[in-house]
Amino acid sequence: MFNKNKTQEITVIVDGSYEPSNFKLKADRPAKVTFIRKSDKGCLDQIIFNGETRDLPLNEAETFQFTPQTKGDIEWSCGMNMVKGKYTVK
Repeated sequence: MFNKNKTQEITVIVDGSYEPSNFKLKADRPAKVTFIRKSDKGCLDQIIFNGETRDLPLNEAETFQFTPQTKGDIEWSCGMNMVKGKYTVK
């Protein structure tokens, strides 16, 4: 049976790129997406995710909690919009 209350958890490692840079989430189910920056090189010290800009401190977790509702592809990027990723809501 599908549990709508179970949180979907994704950890994205930021080290010159995003890994994973693409992932899937189920609509109407809570999500927790955590970014951990491992490198001080490049423009990946900031992220624009779900329209919110946040700093990504080195070797510290930065977590976004939300419930995706609109199906489709949602992109995110570094603060300079040079390195990008996306998630797909099904």
